Amino acid sequence: MEGIMKCENNLCFGLDDTLSFLLKKLNNPAGLNKEFNEIPKKRVSAGTIYLKLTFKRTILICPNNSALNIQNISKNRSNYILPYEDTRVSIQPTTHNINGYINASHIKIPLGGNNVLEYLITQNPLQNTINDFYQMVWEKNIHVIAMIQKQSNASTIPTYWPSNINEKLKLASFSVRLRSSNKSTSVLALKCLRSGRKRTIYHIKFTDVDDCCTPISSDSFLGFVDTVGKVIDIGGGDIVGGSTAEVEVAE
Repeated sequence: MEGIMKCENNLCFGLDDTLSFLLKKLNNPAGLNKEFNEIPKKRVSAGTIYLKLTFKRTILICPNNSALNIQNISKNRSNYILPYEDTRVSIQPTTHNINGYINASHIKIPLGGNNVLEYLITQNPLQNTINDFYQMVWEKNIHVIAMIQKQSNASTIPTYWPSNINEKLKLASFSVRLRSSNKSTSVLALKCLRSGRKRTIYHIKFTDVDDCCTPISSDSFLGFVDTVGKVIDIGGGDIVGGSTAEVEVAE
């Protein structure tokens, strides 16, 4: 999966090597248990709210985090899928988003040696976060968007990319034009209105999932992963994935 992992010392894993490595880990329960036990326990979730019972009253205690800031709550699709404070993605504050908040997280998965599978994970944009979404894509040098969404839930997602060739979606800071499209992949031209610079973005969607965004068919999902890998080879850059449910897959 060149393009979604950080390569050091001129060492990279290809798609086949990565899948083989992960399968090897799955076939080693003892090793998986050891890694699981090394994960820090009792980590406070960004969305955790505690009720502290005192002698005469109940006190609401809310962790100090950006996801529950009163100015940011409307930017979350739900109140139970929220980013951890130490791994959340930050974008430059603007007049439309004074805190630079977006419901997105950095994901890094060690693959052995100096190889790291690295990507961003986010929710599908809300109507009031589409500009923030493309700002993140622009600032973090994203070139591939992998969208996982059940087809029947498409109506819950606002139109954040054009549906007709050469049609433009105009936002506060960006414009998005559809250059070409097929059943699963769209090629977008993203333009920063402030600088006038343009960038090509590849949008790939996968809809063969259940209500929890779990792939229904392993074959179709592996085909999706293969498509993403091939597009990354073409477009380069990093990758971001989104879903209305919690995404649990490297895009």
